Order: sequence, then structure tokens, then C-alpha cells
Amino acid sequence: MDNYPFGEFTMILSLEAILLSMLILNSSNRQVARDSSKIHEGVTISTEVRADVKGLHDDIEDILELLDIEVENNEYIADQNGAVGTDTPPFPT
Repeated sequence: MDNYPFGEFTMILSLEAILLSMLILNSSNRQVARDSSKIHEGVTISTEVRADVKGLHDDIEDILELLDIEVENNEYIADQNGAVGTDTPPFPT
């Protein structure tokens, strides 16, 4: 058995470690909740933007059809980083 101050000192340090770990876990859970809501908001905005872009694409197709213009450019639009997209051509062929 340890002398007088050491047993109590060890118990106090253990309780402090438990309380600090609970505090860290609680703040971590709150951060995860905030991140989750930001991700959900980003997905919602991304979905709305995709719908807007699809609508613009359809409008451009309609205009080209009305003007009787056939687009021969089959190259994909490059994004801002210079990477070439692979989803769909920018205009109908």
C-alpha cells in the first residue's frame, strides 16, 4: 500500500482523466453532428445545381434545334483543374 498522499493523488488523477475523456468525446460527437449537417446541405445544393445545369443543357439543345444547328464538337468540357470530364458530351451530336 502506498503512503498517505499517493493513493489519493492517483485516484484524483484517474478521475480527472475520466472527466477529460468524456469532455473530448462529447465535443467530438458535436463536431460530427455539425459536419453531417454541412454534408447534407452540400448534397442538397449539389442536387439543385445539377437540376439547373440539366435544365440549361436542355434549353441549349432546344435553341440549337430551333436554329437548325448541328454541333460537330464531340470533345468533353474540361473542368477548372484541366481534367477532362467523362460523363456526357457538352452538346448533342
